[in-house]
Amino acid sequence: AEVVGVGAVADFRLGARSSPMSPAPVAGRFVVRQLGDGQVLCTGPMFSGWHLKLGPMACLEHVDSGVKVVLASHKFQAADQALFRHVGVEPAEHALLALKSSVHFRNDFQAMARDILIVKSPGPCTLDPADLPWRHLRPGVRLGALR
Repeated sequence: AEVVGVGAVADFRLGARSSPMSPAPVAGRFVVRQLGDGQVLCTGPMFSGWHLKLGPMACLEHVDSGVKVVLASHKFQAADQALFRHVGVEPAEHALLALKSSVHFRNDFQAMARDILIVKSPGPCTLDPADLPWRHLRPGVRLGALR
């Protein structure tokens, strides 16, 4: 995104870099909306005061759907709204936010959410322990939520 610059339209392949188990990259045509240096000061309750160094960041907008994607060069839990604001996205102004975070997002995002949907996705970490290929569990070990 840095190479083409803000306002440019280009084809990108996003994702699929964290593990061999990751799904294929998402390919599409995007407008580069904003760039950031990745020097983020966290403001939310979980990481307040942390100075992150996430490398170059970008906000891209898919040309056909209008979906915005916030990207960072280095991984970090999407647990602080400052990550979005760094590249010009105000989380409260969007009807839907999709975060790649297991549970850490709740401290800074839950209060603004009408609903929270947890989604199972492919990759090296599973959402549901019952999905793992257990072979030597003792009888009675609970793998799912209490009901």
